[in-house]
Amino acid sequence: MKEKLFTFYKDNASNRALIYKHMLWFQKIVLLILMLNFISLVTVVTLFIFTNKISILFMWIVILESIMISLGVNKMFDIKAMKILKKHYHIPSTPQTWGDYVTDIRITKITEYLMEHEMYQRWKIERLILTLQKDGERGRIPPLVAPSIILALSIPNLTQLFSQIYTYYNLEQNMPSFILGFEHPKMMMNTLLFSFFFIISLLILWLLSISNRIYEALKRQIVDKHAAKRSGLIETLENILYLIKDKGSN
Repeated sequence: MKEKLFTFYKDNASNRALIYKHMLWFQKIVLLILMLNFISLVTVVTLFIFTNKISILFMWIVILESIMISLGVNKMFDIKAMKILKKHYHIPSTPQTWGDYVTDIRITKITEYLMEHEMYQRWKIERLILTLQKDGERGRIPPLVAPSIILALSIPNLTQLFSQIYTYYNLEQNMPSFILGFEHPKMMMNTLLFSFFFIISLLILWLLSISNRIYEALKRQIVDKHAAKRSGLIETLENILYLIKDKGSN
């Protein structure tokens, strides 16, 4: 019964079945835009750090542009999903709430399936959740390098690099010409360097987060391609279990 339920979830109640199958071309375009945006950002930052071909102003423009593109693409995706929900399920929503309505649809579909197959009982649902969790544990593999190790190795090197950059640009002959026009050029230079390093640090953390997500996604696809859907089914069953408990308490 577990396998039949999982098949039903994949075909009728997963995000792909409810929303993503109606936006296949849009998904490909979004992924292409994000990939090109990421490549351009990394390229510009790399050229600025290791060469003199990119000005600091151009780099900041590219960084801000990349942030705006990422936010814009995310907004476009939410609007598209909202329109799909309205067109195919006749449910009005907003870009912020469409996910909640999809969760409600998923709970309704799985609840109906459990009732039809005489599985809508607390102990049966708990056993299903436990079995699915065990299946997920068998498909896990440890990360190649722990994030804490990456940070432990990177922080001393980055600190030394930043210190050398501070020392270099605090010499008047190395300051950009527009900085020398200020009343306190060293203070302005240090402020700009601090802002630059702060944003670079945020970008590094962002890139590490994205890399971990990509690694987890690839790992799931290689080792267990059904991991994401299994997690979605477990979450749905847990929501149904909460509803059963609420009804029992009332």
